[in-house]
Amino acid sequence: MTDPAFVTKDYLIDDLKELGVKGTVSKYKNSFLPSRIIHELYQDEEFKSLSTLFIASYPNSPGKLLKQIIEETTDEEVLARLAVHPRTDREMMLKLSENESAKVRQNLAANRQITPNVSDKIARDSNLAVKAVLAENPSIVSRIQVLLAKDPESFIKTTLALRKETTPEAVDLLRFDEDFLVKSAVITLLNNSDKYLLSLADSDRLIDQFLLLQKELLTESVLESLTLSSHPEVRTEAIRKKSLNDEELVGLANDSEIEIRKIIAQQHNLPEFVQDIICKDCEDIKLILAKNFPSPNYALKLAKESLEIQLALTENTEVDSKTIEYMCKHSRTAILEAIALRNDLTDSQLNIIINERKSKDAIFALAINERYFDNISEEMTVKLSKGRSATLRAYAALSKNINDESVSRLLKDAATLVKEHLIKNPMVENHELEQLLSDKNPRIVSFAQEEIERRKSQEAEKPEVITGVKKFVNNLIDKVRGK
Repeated sequence: MTDPAFVTKDYLIDDLKELGVKGTVSKYKNSFLPSRIIHELYQDEEFKSLSTLFIASYPNSPGKLLKQIIEETTDEEVLARLAVHPRTDREMMLKLSENESAKVRQNLAANRQITPNVSDKIARDSNLAVKAVLAENPSIVSRIQVLLAKDPESFIKTTLALRKETTPEAVDLLRFDEDFLVKSAVITLLNNSDKYLLSLADSDRLIDQFLLLQKELLTESVLESLTLSSHPEVRTEAIRKKSLNDEELVGLANDSEIEIRKIIAQQHNLPEFVQDIICKDCEDIKLILAKNFPSPNYALKLAKESLEIQLALTENTEVDSKTIEYMCKHSRTAILEAIALRNDLTDSQLNIIINERKSKDAIFALAINERYFDNISEEMTVKLSKGRSATLRAYAALSKNINDESVSRLLKDAATLVKEHLIKNPMVENHELEQLLSDKNPRIVSFAQEEIERRKSQEAEKPEVITGVKKFVNNLIDKVRGK
């Protein structure tokens, strides 16, 4: 650090040329430069503009010199810096508060040492930006906050409401302001007492209740009041947010408003006595339950309803396996096709769709969904292998109940996928696969060759099982050797 005792006016000018005002202030801000040198710097006419800006920015400049500068200069940047200077006193602030430059007055409004009298003057400024900066200043006293809370402009009141600390007197005025923006800021963003929030909920004023519902956390007492609102849209949203007890669930499940009943039908873990009410309601309400969280007992009841409700159940991953199996047995083909697109089907359900219901449309959907099932009955395997659809013939080619006739037929199939599936089928003998080694499709030849070699390799790795005469002779030799 440069010793202030050795700093001269010329030294400072050299620094200002090289470092600029900001750099020079940074260099000396923790030093106390001699007042004589600061005055000499100000008197230098050649660098007057640069020197004055430095003096207005340097925190340890003499106060008397700052007053002189305020009287003598009209430079906006210099006055703006003096407006926030730590040595600017009340008299200087009052002078600056009358400056025609909004930038100067804004800086003054931001000064944390601003006095109540100057604050009062700024609070009545015609420029909104100036007043808004004052509203954000953490140093303004309660009287000024109250004055700003009565400002006709919602922007000023909202700015005041959103500051970190607002006095109770000002908050009380803001809380009962009728301006929407002010209400919005106060209700949704401030930490308000439960008593105040409850008074808004009880007021039954749509705007107040609507703003309340924008808050993430509301107490049960506030939510309960909102559920009794005369405005359906408020009730609907409050019910969505509230943890409902059994009595409330029953009451709302019987509500005259269909939108309310729809919300109840969407609830998770609904007691069965509430689901019973829903299942006696109109089609739209039952459909919502079917799409959401029906219990096994009531899912089964809904499975006997309309085609649309059954379809909703098949698309609902929350529906239990027992209900799906019931629909596999009893639903129409259109529902079976939808069920076939589920990814959680059990072998029992697949057996019903394929071997009991024998639905080619549903089997086609299973094939498209790549949900294969090898325990297809011989009857269905033959039926599918003779079909016109290559997709269904390929499905049959994987069956472990495939007979020789079907294998022979599928070996000659024109579809590549059919032969590929046939090669994967462990029930097809090697000598049958060897017929594909002369296939016109190189891919099928390669695939068949790999499978035959894989099987032979597995066979070679199996331990030899000795039976019959050979086993008898080996046992006899072991006895002779005394083993």
